Amino acid sequence: MAVIDTYYAGCCIEEVPVQYIITIEGDGVLFPGTRSGSVPGMSRTFIHTGFAFGFGSVTIKCLVTNQGKLLEERTKPGFMLGFFVLA
Repeated sequence: MAVIDTYYAGCCIEEVPVQYIITIEGDGVLFPGTRSGSVPGMSRTFIHTGFAFGFGSVTIKCLVTNQGKLLEERTKPGFMLGFFVLA
């Protein structure tokens, strides 16, 4: 899960929508659970990966872009055991 906050995308008074992609990566990941979409401006949204399954060390990666320009990239290590990720 990730929280995308668009209150500070661009100027604080503009409504700037952003696009995101969140995925789980790792050697033991069988289904990466990638999900992408867009978030409207001036909002805070919780996003989740799709169906994911695997075992072992993983990296949860979230990219936020606006019109092809990378605004932010965050990664977090974790451990995946079946459908569950401990991060």
